[in-house]
Amino acid sequence: NTNTSNHSDGPILVLGDSIMDWNVEEGTSIGHVVQERTEQPVTIRAVSGAHFASDEDEDIRSQYVEGDWSWVVFTGGGNDLNDRCGCGDCGGVLNELLSPDGVSGAVADAVDALRGSGAKVMFLTYYDLPPTAQFGFANCGDESEELAERASAMAQAREDVYWVDMGQVVFPTDLSAFDEDHVHPSERGSALIGELVANVIM
Repeated sequence: NTNTSNHSDGPILVLGDSIMDWNVEEGTSIGHVVQERTEQPVTIRAVSGAHFASDEDEDIRSQYVEGDWSWVVFTGGGNDLNDRCGCGDCGGVLNELLSPDGVSGAVADAVDALRGSGAKVMFLTYYDLPPTAQFGFANCGDESEELAERASAMAQAREDVYWVDMGQVVFPTDLSAFDEDHVHPSERGSALIGELVANVIM
């Protein structure tokens, strides 16, 4: 979604998995960079290991808290694909997350619920990983790309919903953007993504 918003005033809520949770303790996470750039208060509720379509406590949708949010920024789906596909047919898990046209699925339902609160919504999809990535995530590249395409369709069909691909600024050939596991963002990687998010908000 190439639209940008002129309205950035107000608190921002960050939800998601370890990509958004990484570097929080150091104060250099994606959310921290967004706060610094937008000069708006940011609340980070992301949890490492969180799933999207899950009945467990770590469900990303359960991270939401009531507030007068101007934006809700979140990511998700990577753990669903990595943990539940078994490197087999991921079609069912993908459809559970988002239908091919972006109309339905757990992500779309969450976006619609968030929009109902009056906040603008930004959904981030994942960057490509180097082949040395740990935990098996490097095997999910095609599925991650498909999720991004579906997220693009979802955003285009909705007002005040923005799709942002973190692969615009983090590349598998630039290992300085990755932590030692070659999955999560380094502080530099978080800064690159945070800048990207802030630029869309502003």
